[in-house]
Amino acid sequence: MVALVALCEDRQTKISPVRHRVDAERRAPRDPVEVAALDAIPGHGLVLGQALQIIAHSAGVEEIGRTLRAERLLPQCP
Repeated sequence: MVALVALCEDRQTKISPVRHRVDAERRAPRDPVEVAALDAIPGHGLVLGQALQIIAHSAGVEEIGRTLRAERLLPQCP
């Protein structure tokens, strides 16, 4: 969600409040999570909930989770 907010602020994505749909306006990601976010959004857009699920399970987000767990900043997965 943070990545989508950052992309919206940077005018790379647009979220329609009426349709709850995410569209990519331009693609200039700055980090692996933004890459995953923009890769999740096809040219015709995507429903916000689906976009969030795809991004949450992306390699970029999982790598951040592994790093935080290694530093003991997140609990270990069962």
